[in-house]
Amino acid sequence: METPVNAPVGEKFRIEIKKLKSMTFGEKLGYIWEYYKPFLLIFTLSIIFIVWFINFRFINPPPKTILYISWNAKFVTTEQIADLNDELNKKLIDEDKNEEVVIAQSLIPEDDITLLHISNTRIVAMITAGHLDILINDSMIFEAHTESSFLVPMDDTFFSKIKTLNPLMYEEIIENAVNAPFYIDENTTVEKILGINIGKSPLLTSLGFFEQDYYFSIALNTSNEMEMIVKALLAFYE
Repeated sequence: METPVNAPVGEKFRIEIKKLKSMTFGEKLGYIWEYYKPFLLIFTLSIIFIVWFINFRFINPPPKTILYISWNAKFVTTEQIADLNDELNKKLIDEDKNEEVVIAQSLIPEDDITLLHISNTRIVAMITAGHLDILINDSMIFEAHTESSFLVPMDDTFFSKIKTLNPLMYEEIIENAVNAPFYIDENTTVEKILGINIGKSPLLTSLGFFEQDYYFSIALNTSNEMEMIVKALLAFYE
């Protein structure tokens, strides 16, 4: 018996029940799958999405990134960056908080201009969006980033915060402060502290980083609190 297309809902339901009663169990399964397959697929996908959303949003949400670092230097392995990332998370994140520090590594050969351009394009996008907090560069990239005005000068407020949080480390950090040209406009440059050389810091030394200059700098347009950036710098020395 075919179910009339224009029949009332109640009549359709009655006819469908009568059909199913006259079928074997296997026939019922085949009939339901054949005629209600689109509805079953939509229902199943909806259930999967709801379960995923509840798990993602309430049960196991991803950690919140509270500090984003771009690492741009040669002679550094991905294993060393992973170890550094773990150490910074241990030093800066409370165990009971669902937060994380993220380090994104760019391996840039000195003579590969294409990779340098790709890296700069990525960094420009992140700086524009305000998603990048700290840049750690080797000498070549540090110079390029000062010329591109990617960096924020470290002022008296920044160093006062260091002195407040850890006065014992203040003098050592000051000794490693690096002045570089800061471009106010096309015709005006002034010398500002644009980086801290952390190449010989205890943390990098303990992790076996290649002995070279690594410059810790503040990214332009960071939306992070200055105290968190200062704490990240101190983590290399404590």
